[in-house]
Amino acid sequence: MWTLQSNAAIKQKYQETEEAKRKRIVGEVLLRFAIQICDEQRKNTRKFSFEHPAGAASWIETCVEELARKEEVRGLVVDQCVFGLRAPLNQMAYCKRTRILTNSLNMVRLFEGELEGKTRVGGKL
Repeated sequence: MWTLQSNAAIKQKYQETEEAKRKRIVGEVLLRFAIQICDEQRKNTRKFSFEHPAGAASWIETCVEELARKEEVRGLVVDQCVFGLRAPLNQMAYCKRTRILTNSLNMVRLFEGELEGKTRVGGKL
């Protein structure tokens, strides 16, 4: 009996607030919309790029995984320091990992060439 009560207490403690639930739902709608736009671009032989932090939960959403599996779609993982991201306090290069889905082979080639031989330099924000 204690286990059942403990599990109920844990679930209640971590239950989403109404505001958190609303924000999550809005985020899911916006993510699906962004992926629909990317897929529409792909279907009409136009280029697209979709970027999110590498550790974001969006990468395991079904709609994102389905787009990533398309034959002409490529994935890149890069550190934002290659774009010039700097820590605001000390201006050190800040290597925040990000992922990009794209159907632009030129973009893939550019990043592969740009990143070749570069090393990560880290700093704290």
